[in-house]
Amino acid sequence: MSDSQQLYYVNTGNGPAGPYTLDSIRMMVQNGQLPVEVHVCSPGGQSWMPLANLLNEPQPVAQPVVPEGNPPAENSDYVQQGDGTSLIERGLKVRDKVVGTVSKVNSIVVATADLHKLEGFSWESFFGGVFRKHPDEEVYEIFQCGTPTSTPTIEQISNKWPTPWLFSRFLFFGMALFGIFWYFVFKQKLPELAPFYCITAALFFPLALYILFYELNIWRNISMYNAVRCLVVGGVLALIFTVLKGKNIDGDKWYLEAPVKEYCKLLSALYIGSMLAKMRMNRILPGMLMGCAVGAGLTVIEGAGDIFRSEGEGGLMLVVTESLYEFLEVVWCIITVGAFCKVQALREKEKGQGEEKWSKSTMFDRRFIVLAAMPLLMHLAMTFIRYIGEQDILNTAVLGLGYLVCIIVFMIVSWLVVLRLIQNGIDQVNYNN
Repeated sequence: MSDSQQLYYVNTGNGPAGPYTLDSIRMMVQNGQLPVEVHVCSPGGQSWMPLANLLNEPQPVAQPVVPEGNPPAENSDYVQQGDGTSLIERGLKVRDKVVGTVSKVNSIVVATADLHKLEGFSWESFFGGVFRKHPDEEVYEIFQCGTPTSTPTIEQISNKWPTPWLFSRFLFFGMALFGIFWYFVFKQKLPELAPFYCITAALFFPLALYILFYELNIWRNISMYNAVRCLVVGGVLALIFTVLKGKNIDGDKWYLEAPVKEYCKLLSALYIGSMLAKMRMNRILPGMLMGCAVGAGLTVIEGAGDIFRSEGEGGLMLVVTESLYEFLEVVWCIITVGAFCKVQALREKEKGQGEEKWSKSTMFDRRFIVLAAMPLLMHLAMTFIRYIGEQDILNTAVLGLGYLVCIIVFMIVSWLVVLRLIQNGIDQVNYNN
């Protein structure tokens, strides 16, 4: 190794950095990034020496304190990988690139789709009512909205972030019931309870999510009767549409499953929304509730069978993973329908007119396409992973881990979009005042 390629650690005052090649150190000094007064030492060396000695330059008048102790060993985390960059520095650069790329994509999506920034939102206040005690009158008030006498006027609607809590009761109860059935099926060896175990896993996550968006609908224009009807009819319609449009999709055409399914769920939500006299398809929060109704209804119907099959093949972990995936499918439907209603409202505002019915031309609006592409691409990625699993291309353990990681990442991304859409829905009250 030539002298110019010899590695040295540099004492920067905040601990050792590097090692760097002598050429890199000389360039940092010339660029003013590194003072000549610092001390250096080669990997495995026993003492530090002034950098000026190494560069054959005059000694500076003021010299820094010589660092105590020996420099890091050669197998330290600071050791470079050939080009003078340490493992930590490489990791930080990769992290910065990933974060930068995600930020750029997020900025493009937000700007294109006109998603509003979160204002007045905090997790603490949003879930502040979950662990508080609530009287029965509050439950009655939530369930009694949407009737001719209980639907608030536009002046009575609050434009603040709601604090939902009722959904948590369904979620906690479902988790407890799931645990009880799991205990009896697997610990007490009662396989006859397996169907209830699977139905519970498929039912309560989507149902809790549905109650959440029922609480988030600050318009209060949908009664519980209509909400239940939308949940049942929407799920059945989505299943029928998916079967009719996807009957020719076989294993080799796995890439058609995601667009067909998402499109059918959107159509089902729009048709169900049109059935309700008070449901206008240019209101974002009621539209997201309709999307949740269709997604949850379809998930309960399809999910119970998928989870029952998973329970027989892979046990508890696979059932939990499958439940999370079904939950994610509901969120995708919420994003798609919420995006449609948002763009529908923007188009009507730009035209200076209001419409009671939805327009098919909204589906071809660039702003809707950008937002709807996100759940579609995530759905497509998950379908591809499933396809790989069926072909036995990758190790089962590796594939399962990758599947779970994708679910978690997509869940975070999806909820970031959902929160932005909710903010748009809250802001929409101001536009109508």
